[in-house]
Amino acid sequence: MLKYFSLAMLIFSLGCVTTQPNYGLVLNLQSDPPAVFQNSITKVHVDITNTDIKRLENVKAEIFNPGLMSPLNNQLCVQRGDFGTLFAGEFRTFSCDFSARQINQDRVRTTLDAKAIFDADFEAVQQVELITEQEYNNRVASSGVQLKPQSYVYNDRNIELRVDFTDSLPVVIKEGRQFFVRFTIRNIGNGFINALKPEDVSILQKPSLEQGITESNVLQSVNAQGNFEPCRLEETLLPIGKEFPSFSCQIFMPSNARAITNYNFIIQIRYHYEIRDSVTVDIVR
Repeated sequence: MLKYFSLAMLIFSLGCVTTQPNYGLVLNLQSDPPAVFQNSITKVHVDITNTDIKRLENVKAEIFNPGLMSPLNNQLCVQRGDFGTLFAGEFRTFSCDFSARQINQDRVRTTLDAKAIFDADFEAVQQVELITEQEYNNRVASSGVQLKPQSYVYNDRNIELRVDFTDSLPVVIKEGRQFFVRFTIRNIGNGFINALKPEDVSILQKPSLEQGITESNVLQSVNAQGNFEPCRLEETLLPIGKEFPSFSCQIFMPSNARAITNYNFIIQIRYHYEIRDSVTVDIVR
């Protein structure tokens, strides 16, 4: 009788559900019951909620470390966790049965670990004003020049993009002077990004059509052969902690530009993200 009373108290104390911060994808595990006798079965519930404002693709969740528990049907459990696309605000759940192994102590606490992976798209639009040196001097001599910030930050629930220019905008094209823009990507979510490959990052350059500008490759980067080409990520980036190494591109004034030219740079990032959660189960002999 005392053994059953102890198990009931364990279930009561472990039955609390913890809440998680409002990240893009939230993974939550619960065990029912949270305490079992050896060779008995507990059901582990895996809840997935997309709290982001955009859809997430290729969403998969699995319990990759069962601890001292044995899955009764691991293949079925893996199939249940393959969700495909999750739209904004969508909630999905599945459960798997686990059997507690035999133990050589009166009570052992074991941990089951789960992970969820998904793909997401991030996009930011950076406007840049280019101005000739003559026009800049004319403005300084008359009404002055209204400077814009040197740095800009864009983010979703998981990553942050920082755009830093050599100097405050507008970009003043002067002979003999080089002007650069630096891109830095940082993981601000509760999970992991293993790498960003060149095909994961693209930079589209859109000139202001109403100004009659047709040349679009204002941003240029140097490739492995030492030649200029349209700005792009040249090599795979691996994170150092939460931050990826920066990459830079040089800004050139288009040959057919007027005194003032506006450009939009559209930065698109496709990233693969992983989050994790765990739950504990007490095994009683």
